[in-house]
Amino acid sequence: MSFKTRYPDFTAIEGHVRHAGVERQLAIAQGIGAALAAIGRFLARDEDREQERLAVQADAFLKRSVQ
Repeated sequence: MSFKTRYPDFTAIEGHVRHAGVERQLAIAQGIGAALAAIGRFLARDEDREQERLAVQADAFLKRSVQ
C-alpha cells in the first residue's frame, strides 16, 4: 500500500504504519468504512424516495397528475 498515490497529505506517517505492521488492519478498516458508506447511501436513497412520495401525495395538483 502506498500512501503517496492515494493520500499525499499522509506520506509522513507511511513509515510509521509500515513499522507498526498495521497495513492489513488499515486495509480492513478502509473496507469496512467503504461498506458502511455504501449502506448509508443505500438507506438515504430510500429515504429520499419516501420524501418525494409524501410530497406528491401532499400536493393536490401532482396527486391528480399522477393518478
